[in-house]
Amino acid sequence: MHNQSTLKQSGLSLAVDFGTTTINAALLDRGSGAVLARANALNPQILYGCDIMTRLDQANRNPESRRSLREAGQSALRHLAETLCRQNGIVPDCITGGVIVANTAMHHLLLGLDVAQLAAAPYIPTVAEPRQIELALAGLPLIPFYFAPLIGGFVGSDAVAGILAAGLMDRDHSALLIDIGTNTEICLWHRGQLSVCSAPSGPAFEGGGISTGMRLGNGAVTGIRRHSNGAGALDTDEVHSALQLDVVGGGEAIGFCGTGLIDAISLLLEEQIIDAGGRISRCGQIQPCGWPRRNGTMEVRFTDDLVLTQEDIRKLQLAKGAVRSGIDILMAEAGAKPGDLEYAILSGAFGSGLNPQSAVQIGLIPQSRVQLAGNTALAGAEMMAASKAAQQEGERIARVARHIALAGRPDYFEHFLQALNFADA
Repeated sequence: MHNQSTLKQSGLSLAVDFGTTTINAALLDRGSGAVLARANALNPQILYGCDIMTRLDQANRNPESRRSLREAGQSALRHLAETLCRQNGIVPDCITGGVIVANTAMHHLLLGLDVAQLAAAPYIPTVAEPRQIELALAGLPLIPFYFAPLIGGFVGSDAVAGILAAGLMDRDHSALLIDIGTNTEICLWHRGQLSVCSAPSGPAFEGGGISTGMRLGNGAVTGIRRHSNGAGALDTDEVHSALQLDVVGGGEAIGFCGTGLIDAISLLLEEQIIDAGGRISRCGQIQPCGWPRRNGTMEVRFTDDLVLTQEDIRKLQLAKGAVRSGIDILMAEAGAKPGDLEYAILSGAFGSGLNPQSAVQIGLIPQSRVQLAGNTALAGAEMMAASKAAQQEGERIARVARHIALAGRPDYFEHFLQALNFADA
């Protein structure tokens, strides 16, 4: 139990990473900057669409939908704050302020801003500057929240917070910071220049639209590999016992989450079940291996319940192509060659659980040393909630970052086509 009088004296701050799918929050002691508790919740705006463009379209077409999206987001913040306080024996009126970071679309929808310019190319934010906005929280009087600055396009304050937390601009070598999700944000630090872009990777990396895909939770397959004593081609009916599945909760596998899907594609490439173009082979030992043709459609069956169809693989291919083409364009614009890149820093829930070897093998990221950084957006929000100096550094990051818009580029389609192959470009 926390000392309520001490907390009231110093005050609490709420740090929030308001994501497209998940809202992450932390309570901090404003006096010491210490994190007292963290929690997360599903973003209820998902009822209006899994991806940002669907939600923006809803908000742009109908003022009532825009109002509903704002109210749903702010209600979720209130419930998350109440949950944090209740679970940790803290009186809600100890909260005296907060910091919120988000991608540009979530930022605008949470504030109920006009999204007409954001809903179509060239995707211009209505407001990009940092703002102090008062929000009602947990039945309390209005509380001031610092909305950190946006960079441009869909690259928002969550990227600013991530760059801050990862110390990207403090590095003396070239590095990528990649937060893979429905909207993937890519940041490149090369020769003293910060370049950023966003890629519309869609819901496939979160299991959306995949036959046996699911979000991270009990029963989700997070990884798949051969047993360490496996050898030779995967054939005969022993295929199931030849595979080792990492399953959340340790029980029966229900479906693949994003990281498990990347591992699955990597395994299929390694076993030559699919080619670099993503096509399931129609020859060799497919039939006896448990990779049969069903209803005229080729599919890969890992267990009786875990299946990837040719269509599933194409969806993953499109998502992978969106991310990798963004990386390639960013590096080309900065004059960075593949050999210049020393580190690829993977952040967010998806990136932090990813098998780096699988990510490189399928060509999702370039060959480099991979660092798993956790939720850098929330970490950066916590830094800004604890320090005015961190807020000022975030504002500097937003000012110096060079935003590269992918939409409308004459060379984008060429880069995208090259990035579709499941191989390191």
